[in-house]
Amino acid sequence: MFFKIIIIIFIFIFRINGVPVEKEFNYCEGLNKALGFYKVQRAGIEDPNSEYPWQHEITTKYDTYSNNKTNKYGNGFLSKGYFDAGDYLKITFPLAFSMTTLSWSFLEFEENIKFCNLTENYLSTIKWGVDWLMAAHPEPNVIYAQCGGEIDHLSWSRADQIYNNQVTGPRNCSMIIDIDNPSSDIAFEMTAAMAATSIVFEEFDEQYSKQCKIHADQLWDFGIKYPGIYYNPLYPSNVSKDEQIWASAWMYLMYGPEYSFFRGFFDNGKISHDDLFFNKWSHVFSWNNKMSGACILIAKNFNIYIEEANYLIHSWDTRINKTKDGLFFLDEWGNARYSMGGSFLEAVWNSNKNHTAKTTNTNFAQTQINIILGNNSNHHSYVSMYGFKDAKVTLNIHHRSSHSPPNGTDLKFHNILSPPNNKFPVYGALLPGPIDRNDLYFEERSRYEMNEPALDYNAVFVGVLSSLINSYSKPVQPISSLTLSFNSDDYNRELIDNHEDEIIPINYKNNNNNNDNEDSLENYLPKPPIFKDSFDLEIDDDSYNIEENDNDDDKDDEDDDEDSSNSNVLKENFYSNSNKSTINNYSGKTIFSILILILLL
Repeated sequence: MFFKIIIIIFIFIFRINGVPVEKEFNYCEGLNKALGFYKVQRAGIEDPNSEYPWQHEITTKYDTYSNNKTNKYGNGFLSKGYFDAGDYLKITFPLAFSMTTLSWSFLEFEENIKFCNLTENYLSTIKWGVDWLMAAHPEPNVIYAQCGGEIDHLSWSRADQIYNNQVTGPRNCSMIIDIDNPSSDIAFEMTAAMAATSIVFEEFDEQYSKQCKIHADQLWDFGIKYPGIYYNPLYPSNVSKDEQIWASAWMYLMYGPEYSFFRGFFDNGKISHDDLFFNKWSHVFSWNNKMSGACILIAKNFNIYIEEANYLIHSWDTRINKTKDGLFFLDEWGNARYSMGGSFLEAVWNSNKNHTAKTTNTNFAQTQINIILGNNSNHHSYVSMYGFKDAKVTLNIHHRSSHSPPNGTDLKFHNILSPPNNKFPVYGALLPGPIDRNDLYFEERSRYEMNEPALDYNAVFVGVLSSLINSYSKPVQPISSLTLSFNSDDYNRELIDNHEDEIIPINYKNNNNNNDNEDSLENYLPKPPIFKDSFDLEIDDDSYNIEENDNDDDKDDEDDDEDSSNSNVLKENFYSNSNKSTINNYSGKTIFSILILILLL
């Protein structure tokens, strides 16, 4: 009886704690795998030696402008780039966010990346995406926002069947942003991507850095002159204020203090308390909410919003709901990206580079990554085919090319079940993970809300991994497949050459005049992925004393004095409640364990 009890205790403790944390885990290898996911997502590959056959069997060569123009190789100007997720869509908004975030991570953790022998791989990853963004911006006031449409998303087929799915002819890239259909949120996010990339490449490729700067100028001007909100059922946007502040900070970083014009858009008072702390979604750093990221970026580089930045990190650590395993939990769909988004902000804030006045003392990024890699009650890594030793990993992710179903166009998702296992394993993709606060997760291809990766997920994941390089990390051999030199001659070079002698179009220098313009198909068919980066979910954490209002998405800023008064009241309430206990990782399980022991004895 005694030995039986010991065995039960051992099993239960193991169940609670998950697989052990690997003290000597090589984060360089993890970073290498995470960057490798972007190679999996590359479209337009024409190399027959590619590791993944879909990248030479299909080039999406017909993806181009509305005039069907092709380059000298006979490919459309939008034929390359990245597929967004487990489908074959190319979507500008989340791609631009991903490239901005990857660039920010590189600027913060360049030495770590260099130590891992991954600099060229990393720069190649950024450049492949930004090249496509340049191509998607063929004129100063024109942006191609998406290639592919509903039929691509609602079919389950191989990459070489993309065009077979179309009703008539090649698929189009018809979602166009212009002066008649403006979208300042997309324009500003692309501005941020171009400015951040320009800063990164200034050290490595001066000419490429210059071209990014030209695009950044034009996109900024487009966003300012033609305000509007992007609507896409796959990635719906709410407001553009966060993108404008985010973009202005990156433009100021790119140009320097002589260009005070940009500082006027993010200086003291531009970011209100409600912008950051209205509810739990205000904390989030994601493709649709950059305010928290802007706050950390500005505080660290320009010494303003210091109190708000410390408060933001403290708030993540103490007030965001957690699952029973301790994973930050904000939504039943794609939750791991929110965990990694908050962890990335903390990692940047804790980084010594350019630091100012950090008063928080947190390290939740390490705790969150431990859970992600397998230290959880499921004993399962939430990264495809990779994690801590002894952690279960997911092969059957919700990813059409990885699965590689049989021939034939399938608009009813019958193919999603056959073959039973994915033919081409994908390594290093951050998966959505658990769908509730009880850590419910299992491997099933059709459960996209648990198992579909995406570009923006891995952008913040790469950032966290880059920050964790330590004495146990060892340099790695970069994934060689599809690795291109970051300064290679690419498909849209002729577009870039057209701007070779172009002068910066706007004189921003010492311009202090602030601009006031701110702004089924069967049971297995997934719902359109309308992500809930908005204020429409209930908060069940009693420490929140701010009521949500579904109609406040477009809420205007109040008078600065009133903001200051409200801010003080809210902060007092927050700190008075900050000592309330949050979800203890294993408290419920510990009590349950004791009850079992009592019953056994």
